[in-house]
Amino acid sequence: MGLLGSTPRLANSFRAGASHPPGGHTAIEVKSGSNVSNNDLKSLRAIIEENKLKRHICVCREHLPRKIGEIDVMPYETFLDALWNGEFTT
Repeated sequence: MGLLGSTPRLANSFRAGASHPPGGHTAIEVKSGSNVSNNDLKSLRAIIEENKLKRHICVCREHLPRKIGEIDVMPYETFLDALWNGEFTT
């Protein structure tokens, strides 16, 4: 079954975009917008409530990185640099 057909439903009834095993490391959500608001982060907040992952990132077209609660809002360029530098391993 494909990724979209197998997305798990979280306890609070939100549907996650991909599976996230207990003890996993990072949840990543990609938004096409250049101004992420609190409303755009409902899926990541649902994952935070499940308390299974250590880091929560929203990748978007904003110009500067910032933090909204426990969520890192990150420009895609910053995210790609961090990914290529191995910052998301372990």
